[in-house]
Amino acid sequence: LPKSIGDLKKLRILSIGKNSLSSLPNELFTLTQLQELNVAFSGPALRINADIGKLQILDKLYIDRATVLPYTVNQLRFRTQLIVRKRGDPYLRW
Repeated sequence: LPKSIGDLKKLRILSIGKNSLSSLPNELFTLTQLQELNVAFSGPALRINADIGKLQILDKLYIDRATVLPYTVNQLRFRTQLIVRKRGDPYLRW
């Protein structure tokens, strides 16, 4: 992902799953209007940065079971849904 993704200040939905990502650029966490982030099917190496807690209005976060989440995911608002990919099912909701 290019660093210029941080310039998309009004972006609300971002689907970057189905890639072989190992990390997300820091600029992604400056997108304060982001409501939905899909990184599912990114492979077992994806680690989400501690800055995820800055996405204060995030409603949905799609991930895989192997995605490594930082403790700061607890800073997301209470109604944020973590939607986890499960084998055999497209998604399992928590």
